[in-house]
Amino acid sequence: MSPHQLPYIVHLLDDARVNEVVIVTNEVVSDERKNMGWDVTVFPGLERCDVRLSPPNSEIHELLSKRQEESIHFFSGIHGYPFVTKALDMSLKYDVKRGMISERPDTFKFGLANGKPLWLHRIRFFIQDRKYARHIQYVFAMGDDAVSYFRSVWKYWEVFPFVYCTNRLKNIDI
Repeated sequence: MSPHQLPYIVHLLDDARVNEVVIVTNEVVSDERKNMGWDVTVFPGLERCDVRLSPPNSEIHELLSKRQEESIHFFSGIHGYPFVTKALDMSLKYDVKRGMISERPDTFKFGLANGKPLWLHRIRFFIQDRKYARHIQYVFAMGDDAVSYFRSVWKYWEVFPFVYCTNRLKNIDI
């Protein structure tokens, strides 16, 4: 449960079209984020969400089978987190809408700084990731470059410019 994503996740319930938000994750907060001082267990609004921590496969299947025609399942960290990839793979057996939340692929360890240009990611997409493309309807792309990239690799996706952020701290003296 990323402290960068919880602000928009908990606010989904403020939308009249949303009647339930279920967060499925294999850890509450990573050790790296804990070491930064993040504590998402007391995040405002989180109590309104149904949090499933390391659910067994049977529970994931149960969630995917509920209200399939009206549900949208979002995946963040595909290939970066094995648990997310597993849940995405499991979702392919169900008639649900899927969205992914992502930055442009060449921003981290596979980026230009490490000698791996964007065209290499296009090749990887067609070899490794294209199998998922037809199963994903929405892409929430972080940054203008990400919007351009995701629109260019699969024309059937509805791509939205997207920015996630943390909540503003109250009563902070600077």
